[in-house]
Amino acid sequence: MSLRRLRAIARKEWIQIRREPRTLAIAFAMPVVLLLLYGYGLNLDLKNLRVALYDQDQSSSSRAMLDALTHTGYFTVCEVLTSAPQIEDVMLRGRCQAVLVIPPSMQRNLASGSTVSVQIILDGTDATMSNIARGYFEAALQGVSSRWAHDTVHRQNLPRMLIDSPIDLQVRFLYNPGLSSTEFIVPGLIAIILSILAALLTSGTIVRERERGTFEALASSPVHPGEIMVGKVAPYVAIAFGDVLLALAAGRVLFGVVPQGNLVQLFALSTLFVMGVLSIGLLVSTIASSQLVASVVAFVSTVLPTFMLSGFVFPIRNMPVALQVVAQLLPTTHFLTIVRSLVIKGVGIEYLWRPTLALALFSLVAMAGATRQFRKTL
Repeated sequence: MSLRRLRAIARKEWIQIRREPRTLAIAFAMPVVLLLLYGYGLNLDLKNLRVALYDQDQSSSSRAMLDALTHTGYFTVCEVLTSAPQIEDVMLRGRCQAVLVIPPSMQRNLASGSTVSVQIILDGTDATMSNIARGYFEAALQGVSSRWAHDTVHRQNLPRMLIDSPIDLQVRFLYNPGLSSTEFIVPGLIAIILSILAALLTSGTIVRERERGTFEALASSPVHPGEIMVGKVAPYVAIAFGDVLLALAAGRVLFGVVPQGNLVQLFALSTLFVMGVLSIGLLVSTIASSQLVASVVAFVSTVLPTFMLSGFVFPIRNMPVALQVVAQLLPTTHFLTIVRSLVIKGVGIEYLWRPTLALALFSLVAMAGATRQFRKTL
């Protein structure tokens, strides 16, 4: 083996790499992206859980309980409720993830030595975070309970062993009372599968025309660029529609997940979501120089952000503010909210107009960007 020949081959390969800046960019950008996403995105700690307060006692004891929760730094009071029907409304709309229900006459019952039942209502659609939240609530309220028990011991001059915990915490889970992780994961997989497949399938459509030598005929045809874009997307919309049917059927047969909401609305909003993600793939295809580069760019721009930043696995509220902003720019973030709300909660479109509007805007901008970029390359 000649060292001189090895050096010559290595030098030649290095020159080839330098002539392909995209390869170098991918080689150095990928580790940085992964470090940032995993370093900041992988966080199962509970932070800023939005809690609605339904205080029927309005006493110093109820305020002390609320202070004990908010001072932990894990809970944020998002709304103050005045009636029981408001509880389900705030949960359905997703404005709060939990409701603290304080019963009437709590202070008077504590003063008499009676046990007080305090209820925590949690959104069970995210089984993992609901279990973590329950543990945080129990720990925070245990501190208040111990302090009140200590005060009772001194006030009544009784042995500590004779005083029961003054707080009886009752935990209730809405929408997924059994906290089945399958109920949470299967609807999310619909969004993840559609997001990844749509971008990867269309990322090679335009660049493939160039590599096969058929792009000139397409560009010289009287067909409008917008018509080309829509025509390229249409078959993949049909494929994605079939994927939704397949995922719902598999979820029903294999995992027993039965959609609670309107299936027509689910398919309509899925189509809106797919149009946006397919447009991302088309945009990548108009920019990339080869199908390989297009596939890599589509993977980096869809697969990694979708898994890490959309809320599929890790809650967005636990991320740094900068990543939360990025998460809100992802269509999968809003579609996850839609598909989980329709499948698990069974809500209607009137509760989902915000994420629906975000999806519509994204699809419009993505398709316009892909069309404009294609026109520039004619």
